[in-house]
Amino acid sequence: MVGRNPFFTAVAVGAGTMVALGGSTILVSGLGIAVAKRVARTKRLKMARPCSQCGGEGYLACDVCLRTCIVRCRAPRSMRDIMNDSRSRSSAARKGAEPTTAETTPAVPVYCSCPACGTSGYQRCLNCLGDGRV
Repeated sequence: MVGRNPFFTAVAVGAGTMVALGGSTILVSGLGIAVAKRVARTKRLKMARPCSQCGGEGYLACDVCLRTCIVRCRAPRSMRDIMNDSRSRSSAARKGAEPTTAETTPAVPVYCSCPACGTSGYQRCLNCLGDGRV
């Protein structure tokens, strides 16, 4: 029977102990920090007054889309189209003619979701950061 090397056994036991102690330390400190944050937040909210901007709700109507949740945006164009337009403009400028590009022809409107509110119609109040209290 081949015996185990006592050095490797000691290293393995030491590493296991360090992992166990480190993991438990992280767990306990994370829990302690979470409790401390919650206590500090409740104390702060007890003494705070309602936000004057949002009326204590924490959210405002979206200023970008005016609660329609969609905005008109530019139609996506490929690089090839952009290069062709620049070539046709330069050739038309040399000839003295009016260029016929996407800018002179009417485009179909393209609608996108609102980037400010994310199609909810509401934005977080920047004065109270969504808490409703200052």
